[in-house]
Amino acid sequence: MVVYNAAVFVPNRILATPLSEQAAAYNVDVLGSIAAAQVLTPAMREAGRGTFFITGGGFGHHPSAEYATLSIGKAGVLATSSILHDELAPAGVQATSVTVHGAIAPGTAFDPDTIAETYWQLHTQPAKEWTAETLFSGE
Repeated sequence: MVVYNAAVFVPNRILATPLSEQAAAYNVDVLGSIAAAQVLTPAMREAGRGTFFITGGGFGHHPSAEYATLSIGKAGVLATSSILHDELAPAGVQATSVTVHGAIAPGTAFDPDTIAETYWQLHTQPAKEWTAETLFSGE
């Protein structure tokens, strides 16, 4: 099981942020997840099993003008996980995005331990239940 959970989390606006900063954030969010998949999923394919998770965020569905590069990155990882899902599922490898719709903090509905349990449940579920995305809304 692999969990890719990287992002550049800084407030910025799309027209005021230099393209070099936007590209750097995209490299972390999207291209980093693709690089991790290229390196780590071949062994899973060969074994005919495994799970590749990408942690998404609510900004992928509801972009924020105040967090422009993060919003673009989370939309990109959603697309990436969907493509990986379609490509890897026939080989027996689960690929999915866990889209967390809230701020992760201990003792809240978005407690990291609760989110970790969701990852484990998804990892151990039958292949017929696999989806390209799972929404975690804190419920």
